[in-house]
Amino acid sequence: MKIKNLVQTCEACPSQWEAETLDGRGVYIRFRWGFLSISVSDNPGEHGLDGKEIYGEQLSDNLDGVISWSKVSRIIEKLPNKRMQADNYPSTRLVNR
Repeated sequence: MKIKNLVQTCEACPSQWEAETLDGRGVYIRFRWGFLSISVSDNPGEHGLDGKEIYGEQLSDNLDGVISWSKVSRIIEKLPNKRMQADNYPSTRLVNR
């Protein structure tokens, strides 16, 4: 997945960012309680917070609310570049136990 116009809106508890896909759909990235969530809107101009979750994974314990952009960007780089719609992704919530 490729994004543009990235802005970090909160550094900790939660770490979160807002951005856009290359075709203008909103992206919302949030890390809280050790869980990383990435949501993308269905249409250009819509906010990512109102979008569908395309990625969710428990990365650490429930007290964690801080993650670096470098770690998040490595995860984003692995997501497919096809049109980012929820239909293209299984509804996954990965939990490391």
